[in-house]
Amino acid sequence: MGVKVNFEIDLEGLVEANKDHILLKGRSNEDIINELKDLFEGDLSRGISNYCKYWFVLEFGNIFNY
Repeated sequence: MGVKVNFEIDLEGLVEANKDHILLKGRSNEDIINELKDLFEGDLSRGISNYCKYWFVLEFGNIFNY
């Protein structure tokens, strides 16, 4: 059985809510988002989805044996 998961992240809101994090202090939201675009090769939707999938497998792979 397959399960398709779709979700939407308010990236600007997420960045703004975490402005006190030591790695984000003193940086503009635009700079942070541009860095994320570079990190995910310009495709934030695909890149962040793959990143979330990676962490799901890392966290639950032993439980579900995949």
